[in-house]
Parts: sequence; structure tokens; C-alpha cells
Amino acid sequence: VGHVFRKANPYKFGDAASRLTVFYRNCIRLVEVWLDEYKDIFYALNPHVENEIANAGDFSDRKRLREQLGCKNFKWYIDNVYPEIIIPDLRAKARGEVKNRAMTLCLDAMTGEKVGA
Repeated sequence: VGHVFRKANPYKFGDAASRLTVFYRNCIRLVEVWLDEYKDIFYALNPHVENEIANAGDFSDRKRLREQLGCKNFKWYIDNVYPEIIIPDLRAKARGEVKNRAMTLCLDAMTGEKVGA
């Protein structure tokens, strides 16, 4: 699962709000076709995209193609390709960031690097 970023697009998105809407709709299509039982994690961590679900279009043809091609499920991908990924616990009472506003640093960026040492 990935995304290819180009220096320029062959089509126009319009203003910034339109670009964001297109991005959210593409995320929803990706989530609905590929993430299987993990899609709830995406929606829990990105509640603002739920407004776009109804506008994301019909992706049943993409789901059929995935099935026809015999693609593996997302659990297989996690288990075999990216087993070190940290799966968020949806039962958490709260989530977010702890930041030092004066230094704009997070308490833990999960990078394994020591900042300011």
C-alpha cells in the first residue's frame, strides 16, 4: 500500500478545499477496498473524513477486481510485509499528542531518535 507523489498533476483540483476533498475521497476508496477489518482504525483516527463517505462514489467494481485477482487480505499484508507496524487500540479512552508548545516538540514522535540530546 503506498502513494506515488508527482511534481505536477495532469489534472486540476481547483482550490485547496477541493484538493482536500479529492484526497479524502481517494483515502476512503483505498480504505474501503483494501483495509478490510482495519478500516475502523482509519475512520477512528480520521473522523473528519466520514462526511465524505457518501460522496466517495461506488467502488464495488474495485472490490470485485481485487477478488478476481486473488489479492491477499490486509491482515496478510501486516503479518508478512509490515509486521513491525503498531496497530492502534480502538478501545483507548483518549488519544492525541502531548506537546511542548514553547518548543513545538512532541513527547514521543516514535522515531527512535533522541531530540535535543
